[in-house]
Amino acid sequence: MKYTYKLSKSLLTKTFCVLAGILFVFNLNAQNLNKKKTLRQARKALYNEKYVDAQNLFQQLVNVEPTNDIYNFEAGLSYFLSTYQQTKSIPYFEAALSNSKQDTIVELLYYLGKAYQLNSEFEKSNKAFKKFENFIDYGSKFGRILQSDINQELVCNTTGINYQQEKGNKFFFEKDNIYIEKKI
Repeated sequence: MKYTYKLSKSLLTKTFCVLAGILFVFNLNAQNLNKKKTLRQARKALYNEKYVDAQNLFQQLVNVEPTNDIYNFEAGLSYFLSTYQQTKSIPYFEAALSNSKQDTIVELLYYLGKAYQLNSEFEKSNKAFKKFENFIDYGSKFGRILQSDINQELVCNTTGINYQQEKGNKFFFEKDNIYIEKKI
């Protein structure tokens, strides 16, 4: 009788462990499928210019994987491309840049420069644009046009820096749809 009890207890324990392992594997697969589905929905919302929906979906993805450079970059794009709270893209772009490997998303540097520019952080914008310039192919027509655009952005940043210095380092920034004067 003792032998049968030990055998059934051992069999029950092994069965439980196997079932728990199977459930764990299915849970991991479900999470991966859910991430893929959420990413697909977020990209579709971004493509269809439904920026608030895209922001919410990308935020879910960033919460699950905060070090994923693609999720952070596309979350930043969802803010940058909207007409509301564009400067909220900066932390996402910065996170994407800090978490990217050697194969950095080149456009990230451009969008980060533009976001800094919108936030009146002209010197940081200049640094991002200068890093972006390293990736431009000057031999192509598109590369020369892009270089011309970057030069214009650098001139705008210089103008912004000069304006801030001339106006006693006062500038306005957007906070919850209210423009606030800030002294540096």
